[in-house]
Amino acid sequence: MLKYKLVLTVAGISIFLSSCSTPPHNFYSSIQPSRTIKEKVTCFIEYIATSNEKQTLELLNSEEELNNFLIEFWWRRDTNTTTEENEFKETYVKRFTYANTYLGGWQTDRARAYILYGAPDEIISETMNNLPVNIYQDYEVWVYDKKTVHPELPNMFVSIAPGKVKYVFADKMGFGVKEQIYSTEDNEKIDAKVYRYN
Repeated sequence: MLKYKLVLTVAGISIFLSSCSTPPHNFYSSIQPSRTIKEKVTCFIEYIATSNEKQTLELLNSEEELNNFLIEFWWRRDTNTTTEENEFKETYVKRFTYANTYLGGWQTDRARAYILYGAPDEIISETMNNLPVNIYQDYEVWVYDKKTVHPELPNMFVSIAPGKVKYVFADKMGFGVKEQIYSTEDNEKIDAKVYRYN
């Protein structure tokens, strides 16, 4: 069983070796920095690793230590230990690969939301012309068929899918990169401008 898990871990590493190549917060450059396997693992698990796990990962020095760390890391997140598959890991790898390929790289806001929450149930894309003030080029609302935990404060997006979980991304700079400007969820990035124009 341990051998099987090692094979899965090594296979998992090879999947994201090619998936984790976006430079830190430089979405406009074609020059990509080279990364070590450890750096690629670090960026691959960035959104789901605890601070303790990140500290442990920093201290690892060998490929064997890295393999052992990953076996333990994915085992802790296995939602069904009665099967040979790790459904959580499989879902995460698929989301990460899709987001990194089709949503501008794993570090973009839309990619992060996709990796953590999956595909939205509905996507509403609009220009800013239908809002009171054109403060962004255009926007995209990701709606999830889940109820919000807290009622929304008045803002420019409150009338879109009221009561549902949503994430709003806008092209703030006019270069085609959509950044998160609003969410109904706690501890998410929100641009204060969305509350000024409602």
